[in-house]
Amino acid sequence: RERFNSVHSKREKEHEKKKLKELAKMQKKDLKYERVVGKGSFGLVYLARKKGAGPDSLPFAVKQIEKDHLVQTGQQFNVVREKLIMHQMSHPHIANLFSTYSDARSLYFVVEYLAGGHVYHWLWKSRLKFDCQRTQYYAACISDGLIYMHSKNILYRDLKLENMCLNHEGTVKLIDFGLSKVCTHRTFTTAGTPEYMAPEMINGRGHHKGVDYWAMGIAIFEMLCGFTTFGMWVRKKPPSDMLVFRRINSTEPKFPEDFPDKAKDLVAPLLQKKPAERLGCLKNDGEGIREKEFFKEIDWKKIREGTMEPVWKPPLKNINDDSCQTDALDKKWKGHKPAKYKKSGRRFEKLWDQNFPLC
Repeated sequence: RERFNSVHSKREKEHEKKKLKELAKMQKKDLKYERVVGKGSFGLVYLARKKGAGPDSLPFAVKQIEKDHLVQTGQQFNVVREKLIMHQMSHPHIANLFSTYSDARSLYFVVEYLAGGHVYHWLWKSRLKFDCQRTQYYAACISDGLIYMHSKNILYRDLKLENMCLNHEGTVKLIDFGLSKVCTHRTFTTAGTPEYMAPEMINGRGHHKGVDYWAMGIAIFEMLCGFTTFGMWVRKKPPSDMLVFRRINSTEPKFPEDFPDKAKDLVAPLLQKKPAERLGCLKNDGEGIREKEFFKEIDWKKIREGTMEPVWKPPLKNINDDSCQTDALDKKWKGHKPAKYKKSGRRFEKLWDQNFPLC
């Protein structure tokens, strides 16, 4: 009877997910852009709702990517890869993709709106240090998301606190999969944020899932200490990228005296310089991470199902509360027009049309 109920419940959840995706197929004309909530290197991020919907309707985050900028930086195919990767993932700690479309100047992702902002913002608000319980919860959610991605042979390659965002209830989710890649063996592309890069990526020796577990070790260290392991400032100035790379290659991580022992027991093996000896890359894969003393209080079943109660909730009333968003971005970029793009008839434009329907 218990088995029957669990299978039935699982099927109902899958049905709801599929139903939501069917409802979320939309075009630019179906949405009303309310404000600018983010700015990236390739375009803006808007808070949007369906036209005609009330103020309590489900909001979306619309990520705009300018076509001209993609061509100038040689990222024409990466945006298609990002869409395909997001489309095949469904995990409670990974931001959902609802729809994609395009116009003459830009490509658009319609994704889950996370009203709570990114984790680094709240780390700064918390005087650059989280307590152990809060760090445990965030680390458990992110590690389970990474293990799920790796089961599909997807490398994330851009883990950092700025890409860990909270929804209005305090659940943490990964965002921004522009550097992600499907890889069954090794890849040699250098990608990511310098302070989070693993030694094998810096040295160009080829890398796999170990780079994500290295970055997770850096993220846990930063949440507990307020600074990254190899990114200590020099004379009140941030270190250069080359100095960070030298530190990563030639020095061992230094833990403060008040660093929790059970956290050190997790972070130290995650920061093993040899990928084959790194936690998460051993014979038991991601299960070795779950078995660590640091996660003793974590219910992994609830983490996988997304039902574990968050240890901290942002000061938001509901999903439509935008008080965590600043007005500065909206004032600066409101009315911004993307650069004009002239079609060239090249192969990547056909892929754009296939994956981002023209509206």
